[in-house]
Amino acid sequence: MLYGTQREPLVVEGLSPHAFLALSDAVGSGALPRAQAQGWLADPTGALVSEEIARKYGWRLGQTVTLRPLQGAARKDLTFQIDGVIGKLKGVTPSSDVNVPLDYFRRWAHTDYIGFMFVQVKDAHQTDALAQAITRRFANSTTPVATQSFSSLLQGIFERVADVNALTSVVIGASLFGLFLICFNMVLHSVAERLGEFALLKAIGFAPARLVWLVCLEAILATFPAAAAGMLCAWILIRTIADIKLDLPGIMLTPGALAESALIALGLAVISSVLPGIRVLRMNCGRVLRKG
Repeated sequence: MLYGTQREPLVVEGLSPHAFLALSDAVGSGALPRAQAQGWLADPTGALVSEEIARKYGWRLGQTVTLRPLQGAARKDLTFQIDGVIGKLKGVTPSSDVNVPLDYFRRWAHTDYIGFMFVQVKDAHQTDALAQAITRRFANSTTPVATQSFSSLLQGIFERVADVNALTSVVIGASLFGLFLICFNMVLHSVAERLGEFALLKAIGFAPARLVWLVCLEAILATFPAAAAGMLCAWILIRTIADIKLDLPGIMLTPGALAESALIALGLAVISSVLPGIRVLRMNCGRVLRKG
């Protein structure tokens, strides 16, 4: 489904409301307020949306939203009222972007498929036996069936997210270290080549703090245009590839990420200018000028 003038894709799922709330324990865990859950159960055409999507588009409770089908789809627009906003369970969002009652989804889509089913077991000791029975029941099915507990499902999702986050952190750390070496080498060589100019400025009365500020400013002017170009490229890639080509609407470049990127660029510039700045502070003006 597509939303807004930018036609950004969203994932819509049909859920059995009572079964989902009972098995996910969204109300008991605090991910979904009880009043919102009751409102969703009472509304046959209402929707439960994820916290990330509500924050991204500024959606609020009671708002009516219309989604348009993807190009080429024969279905009509999907209109719903937001009855609840669900947060994360153990750091993982347990639902899709937009969740509507299964009956309403079927009336709108006229065709569907089952992605997963929740089965509640009365006796916890029979869980394994029931899982094996379900597996045997669909053994000859053309669609593979896997059975697991809901807690292990959430744990698996959490572990995959944690692995991706750890790998991303390592890559980002290595990249930042490489950028630091490049920036530091550039500032160090620039200061070395113009050490006579700094000595002259210091000799005619420039304060040491102003000289250090000049070194830091040079590093900032070298890093910030590159950082701005990188953020622009990231924004273009996210808009053209992640959202549209790969259908990954959850990936976005938030104002917080932009601010964090600017702070990282500033930090790289400051750290890279520390040693060159100390060299400028400790230099002997007379010796440097005689060499020059």
